[in-house]
Amino acid sequence: MYQLMTGEAVDAGFGKGELSGLVANLRAFMVIIAAPIFGQISMVGRRHNFPGGHLVAIAACTAVAELVFRTVKRVGAKSATGSPDAKKPIA
Repeated sequence: MYQLMTGEAVDAGFGKGELSGLVANLRAFMVIIAAPIFGQISMVGRRHNFPGGHLVAIAACTAVAELVFRTVKRVGAKSATGSPDAKKPIA
């Protein structure tokens, strides 16, 4: 996935170092935000006698991310014949 992202970023005019910095900042932001969100989900689950609620939420987030990744279409992607095919999903 990182290779795909790097190719798109370089095509858009971003440098590889700039992309690495942006990815690191996004990861740090997600680490900071995820803990309170999943903590709240866990508390709500325990109140409703469902202590594994945060695990279900994590599984749902993973499934949604995978679905988004599989449905994103790359503009100008090349098919097996080498011709541009923007309608072919990346998978």
